Amino acid sequence: MHVLLDGEEIRIEKPTIAAALEAAKRAAEGRKRVVIEASMDGKPIADAWLECPPCEPRPGAEIRFVSADPLSLVRVTFLEIAEELKGAIGHQEAAAKAVQTGRLDEAMPRVSAALGVWQNVREGVINGATLLGMDLGTMPARTPGGGAEETVGQHIESLAKALGELKRAIGASDWPGVADVLAYDLGDQAKSWQVVMNALADEVGRRSYQGA
Repeated sequence: MHVLLDGEEIRIEKPTIAAALEAAKRAAEGRKRVVIEASMDGKPIADAWLECPPCEPRPGAEIRFVSADPLSLVRVTFLEIAEELKGAIGHQEAAAKAVQTGRLDEAMPRVSAALGVWQNVREGVINGATLLGMDLGTMPARTPGGGAEETVGQHIESLAKALGELKRAIGASDWPGVADVLAYDLGDQAKSWQVVMNALADEVGRRSYQGA
């Protein structure tokens, strides 16, 4: 098995995907980087295999790994999420108007699209913070309009409440309530989270500049 990390060959103990992945992770960590891509014989390795890599020998395979600086990776992710939130605002406004006029078939795909963005927000923030060792429970977050400063963790809780209310309203066929949550609660959330995500990206950039 031929195994490369960022174009450089690395040694492995056994000719298996599991051993190759473990060796690549160790080598990347030694360079203060993280593995972000993996391919075998020119084809991307499935996420399921990366989560639970096969242990059977593949002596003739070529496995390539690509690594990245975690600070740069997380910063780009946070900035991308901030951009995605612009789309969420559009989906939520359109869905609210559709619900108000009884066009539920038109509204629900928009709701699903907005929920997809919110899932990315939650996963992106938590995964990025975990990777960099950021404590979201104590990290302050700027929001539009100022006021009392809250932590990122409190913003996550506030978002969860708004999404929970949307789920309740949909389940109860409370369409005026659905429209209100989309137009106001989640509208405010999206504007706040745009500021939060950009502030988090700035914090990561500061850490990168300082060599943290």
